[in-house]
Amino acid sequence: MKKLSLLLLVAMLAVVAAACGSDKEKEESSAKKESAKSEEITVKHQLGETKVKTNPEKVVVFDMGTLDTLDKLGVEVAAVPHDGLPEYLSKYEGTTENAGGLKEPDFEKINEIAPDLILISGRQSEAYEELSKIAPTVFVGVDTTKYMESFEENVTLLGKIFDKKDEAAKQLASVEENINALKEKAPTDKTGLIVLASGGKVSAYGPDSRFGIIHDVFGVPAVDDKLEVSTHGQSISFEYIA
Repeated sequence: MKKLSLLLLVAMLAVVAAACGSDKEKEESSAKKESAKSEEITVKHQLGETKVKTNPEKVVVFDMGTLDTLDKLGVEVAAVPHDGLPEYLSKYEGTTENAGGLKEPDFEKINEIAPDLILISGRQSEAYEELSKIAPTVFVGVDTTKYMESFEENVTLLGKIFDKKDEAAKQLASVEENINALKEKAPTDKTGLIVLASGGKVSAYGPDSRFGIIHDVFGVPAVDDKLEVSTHGQSISFEYIA
């Protein structure tokens, strides 16, 4: 009888110890999650420095390249400009709030959303100060003079902010593989010309331009490597193309 009582006592102590251990593990896990949520980092970008809390819940995105990246990383977005969404990102028109136009953010709507983070690029630069009053705002536009380096920095930054570092690295590796496969197919004995036609006017873009990735990264030789580098390209004629 004494042996049975002793065994029962030992069993009860083991159960209590296990329960305490389980509670401790839960507390530690909860503390780690809370720590991850409240971590604050300082992001240096083209328009200044911004303090950002990691794992922001409500995010407003104005840059389509960044929206594409967040989509690949599986990050939920609260609002984007619905006008001008590319076809492959059109699903966001029905799943997010409308943040306004690419050049004219809807400040009232963004205030109403009360975001934790706003991500912008060139077209919203002038609104940076006003957007920063609403929430931490970071410029994530790509520098076309060092396209891939800038792109990789942005993807790595987003991986850090949203605690998706491994997934970001995996996606970058996939992009690199695709680029290498494309470069093998790019003809080196022929040249290319990037042309934009709008309203009867024609502009051309060369290396280091906003579309220069075709020459600089994909390996298509430029027919004219002295084209003016500007946002709207160098004005040309149809005779020039011929």
